[in-house]
Amino acid sequence: MPLLNQTKSSLMIMQTAELKIDDCWNRIGIWRSGKEKCPELDIVIHCRNCPVFSRTGRKLLRTPPPEGYRSECTKVLATKKEIKSLNVKTAFVFRTGNDWLALPSHMIREVVNMGQIHSLPNITSNSSARSCQYSRPITDMCIHRQGFGY
Repeated sequence: MPLLNQTKSSLMIMQTAELKIDDCWNRIGIWRSGKEKCPELDIVIHCRNCPVFSRTGRKLLRTPPPEGYRSECTKVLATKKEIKSLNVKTAFVFRTGNDWLALPSHMIREVVNMGQIHSLPNITSNSSARSCQYSRPITDMCIHRQGFGY
């Protein structure tokens, strides 16, 4: 049976049985299923802060992996993954006044905080572009929705 197809729990049980690990965090710790509670939890709050949990973790990390584990992991990582093409359409949704609008995501390059808007001279009031905003060294046109028939 391949090692990577085993569940984490069966691999953990196998390692626990070989190393004789007392997994108190599952019995009386925060991941317990019974009512019995570890007396150390009042002091350490969480099992990850407990020296028993840390010592056991170090012990597990220092043990060599099961035989064939590295070669099987290497094979899995070396296989080329097939890329599934998803027909997903994304949009940038925003609100202007009482209306919600959306633009295709590829049209949006950056979203910045609204800065001070300056009016443009000699622009008629029925034009949709009546002002500009300075954003870093770039001047952006501000489009008024009244110009689009709103």
